[in-house]
Amino acid sequence: MRSWWAALLPQRRRAILVGAALFCIATFSLVVVAPLHDAEAVARRRTDAAEALQIRMRDAALEAAAIRQRSGIKASASLDRPLLALVEASSRDFMGRGAIERIGLAGAGAVQVQIAEGPFEKVIGWLDHLDSEHAVRVEQAMVSATRASGMVRAELILRRP
Repeated sequence: MRSWWAALLPQRRRAILVGAALFCIATFSLVVVAPLHDAEAVARRRTDAAEALQIRMRDAALEAAAIRQRSGIKASASLDRPLLALVEASSRDFMGRGAIERIGLAGAGAVQVQIAEGPFEKVIGWLDHLDSEHAVRVEQAMVSATRASGMVRAELILRRP
């Protein structure tokens, strides 16, 4: 190889070196620079989409606050609490520990509650409290009387608007 290189004219050697340098630059550009440029463009599009989403979410939050204010619903820290935790804690406050037989998620943003046996007045008071203080609505309810006077069995699905 060295003898072949030494046998070349200086102009040919220079041309081969320039061609090799251009090949290395082109390869580096295609292998390193182009993918970085593409990744930067993708990141820029994602950032733009995230900023647009943030603006829409801010507008939706302002609109929700305005609707809440017009409807008389009190804005409280409970709106930041998960619905399941809020329902469970408030049910204990209103009806004691043993009234709720089962509580769990019922789809996106909804909670299913089964009350084995609870005083009708306390169940209604609890649901009214959830509605007026925490903006939790009864989406579905099946209530039936039990053998004990004033006691009911209830299956509820509760949701925030």
